[in-house]
Amino acid sequence: FDTIERRLATDDAGREKVEAYHRFLFDNSLPSLRAHVLRLTGVRLEGAVAHIDAEQCIVFKTFSTNPAVDLFVMGQGISALGITIDHHHHADYTIGRDTVLI
Repeated sequence: FDTIERRLATDDAGREKVEAYHRFLFDNSLPSLRAHVLRLTGVRLEGAVAHIDAEQCIVFKTFSTNPAVDLFVMGQGISALGITIDHHHHADYTIGRDTVLI
């Protein structure tokens, strides 16, 4: 995140704009990235999922050679049952579709 994005993400409306911007970037770069990785390594990325945490100014990107991707965003504290999970993102990628974004 740059300084403008950090400033913009201080309220809910701004945070939504920052998240939408990073989702747009991820969404539109995914086909090129997949083609580039395949060309250079021979590895076919089948699944991808992204989570934008505007409060922490972090973008999580997870890629997989399997169609299904799970991204668990762990909580800050440890509860009596273990680490809390703040968010769980699951994507089922169908071969031939270019967009997988949660």
